[in-house]
Amino acid sequence: MSDLPVTNCMQDAAREIMINSFAVLKVNDHLTEKIRAAHNSALGFFDMVDQESTTTTKHDINAKSSKKICCKYHAIVDGNLHGYNEPSPSKRLFRAYCHSNFQPWPEYDDSLRLNSMRLVEELHTLLVDCCRSLIQLHSLSCTLPTPPSRPSKRQRRMDKEQQLVLEIPNNASDSDKSPLHYFFYHNRRPSVANCSEHVDRGVLIVVCLTTVPGLEVWKSYERHHRSGRFVCPEVLVHNARLYQEAEPACSNLVCIMAGDQLAPLLARTVEGTDASRVGEHVEKSLYKNRVANLPRACLHKVRTPLKRSRLSISYELRL
Repeated sequence: MSDLPVTNCMQDAAREIMINSFAVLKVNDHLTEKIRAAHNSALGFFDMVDQESTTTTKHDINAKSSKKICCKYHAIVDGNLHGYNEPSPSKRLFRAYCHSNFQPWPEYDDSLRLNSMRLVEELHTLLVDCCRSLIQLHSLSCTLPTPPSRPSKRQRRMDKEQQLVLEIPNNASDSDKSPLHYFFYHNRRPSVANCSEHVDRGVLIVVCLTTVPGLEVWKSYERHHRSGRFVCPEVLVHNARLYQEAEPACSNLVCIMAGDQLAPLLARTVEGTDASRVGEHVEKSLYKNRVANLPRACLHKVRTPLKRSRLSISYELRL
């Protein structure tokens, strides 16, 4: 547990992200219920997909629209997701917003759509809160102490923080850029899956941890150092008995990871240092400190081989 602390405070999670590019956060019961409801709805959908597609042949694909949809999904799901690192319809198995034409929501059961939309708002709020904590934390760590005679300098910093916060969509409905993903990984043909190391697009990404260990994140031995190793939060936080659980389920833990948009956003937190007042050498050292303190985008991958099929839920906060 000392190797991977679990926090229940957003400020502590922000500090972990600044150091390790990720944090494991314990969420409240309200959000846990929302996560599990969406997870259960998606599990039911994929169970149906698997059953329908195995009994449907090429000759009767067009017999029923539901079977046609199931076979379409099965082509995406069977053997994991194709084009995992590409912004393709197969990566975005479901979008949280119905504006997209990638795939339709299942008509026979509305629970998946409803539970997904409810979860989107909760996860969006979670990441917005985390982003605000990161902006404030980074701004304070890179700002020189303000003398009592210069209150305007502190005000400028606070104004800059507020400006960056306003750029983040406050509600999920304010932007169609932030997708909710359902990733279903079959353990039947693991060699087909593209589970390579990658970073995700966005400011922050939240992954709902499950009882089937699968997410692996890069943890450096030293800050801003290339040496390190991949760790599986679900194994370190829980234990090996997760492999023998009867039914896959979501826990009350989420992993928040830095995306490729976080560092550029935070880099703009402290700008416009006045060299005439503090000296050119101070300005340069402040700039170097700011760059050194920027969190890297979290390198992560899917664990292979998987002991059992895994359903993963993630949400990406994008600008």
